[in-house]
Amino acid sequence: VILLPLTATISFLGLIFSIIGLVNCNNTGKGGKGLAIAGIVLSAIILILIVLFYALGIISSFVTEIY
Repeated sequence: VILLPLTATISFLGLIFSIIGLVNCNNTGKGGKGLAIAGIVLSAIILILIVLFYALGIISSFVTEIY
């Protein structure tokens, strides 16, 4: 239960820093563009999974209260 908000925070920070890195790679022409794109993709996937886990948890709590 405690790890989910921590994971969301770290993933959100990873998404922000990856976007900053991608912008810097495009502006300066230096390498690391692939790593920045990979960071964006992985962070987005993790954030989507966290939202799904929260949604499923909320739905399951309502279903168990009905029965």
